[in-house]
Amino acid sequence: MFIDVHKESHENVKVHDTGFFINPSVPFLGASPDGLVSCDCCGVRVIEVKCPFCVKSDMLDSVSYLEKDSEGKLTLNRNHQYFYQVQTQLGVCKLESAYLVVWTEKDLHVECILFDEEFWDTICQKSKNIFDTAIMPELVGKFYTRLSSTMANVSSQPGVSTSAESHGSDCAASASGQEETWCFCGQVEFGKMILCDNAKCHIKWFHYSCINVKVAPKGKWYCPKCQKLPMFEPKKGKKPLK
Repeated sequence: MFIDVHKESHENVKVHDTGFFINPSVPFLGASPDGLVSCDCCGVRVIEVKCPFCVKSDMLDSVSYLEKDSEGKLTLNRNHQYFYQVQTQLGVCKLESAYLVVWTEKDLHVECILFDEEFWDTICQKSKNIFDTAIMPELVGKFYTRLSSTMANVSSQPGVSTSAESHGSDCAASASGQEETWCFCGQVEFGKMILCDNAKCHIKWFHYSCINVKVAPKGKWYCPKCQKLPMFEPKKGKKPLK
């Protein structure tokens, strides 16, 4: 239905199937739009389709994520998760605009949403923080898996409290003491640690356990992130030091 309406005012309209997109500039983010549409007048745009089942027989003014603007036209609420979804699709796919299509049996809403670079930057910054402090430590050194096991072992000891409240107090105390933090896990110095030989490494020191190092490596050692830099990539046929 959307394509039929679209063809009335656009030339040479084509719809393209899509897969999963990854932007090399932000490899921790991906997007899978419902499709791409192209025409001679507008170029390529993302298509994101919503079919709200709970209001499938109603008009679209009852859809919670659509609100009326000053002219009485329905628009997507910028604070809704769907707006974040569309902006992420545009940022990952490196496109400038998208069509949000909301369909019910009685109504159709088609909205062109433009790429908001400032909004996208905020999404990237917050996502990178989650990736660096939560996902990467678990992928590289199973930090949170091991932390859960450690806490379980400690809790089995008589007279030891491991509640979230006491754990939070400990963290607050460390922060107030301004103790420096290191590694992907963002924790303070403890146990064996190793220094990345890249002088410009932003993290510098890493816990053996977080990067799965058991003995001190021979020669220079670069952290997993620095190993991906062109100047530190291992030569062909050689494995990176661990």
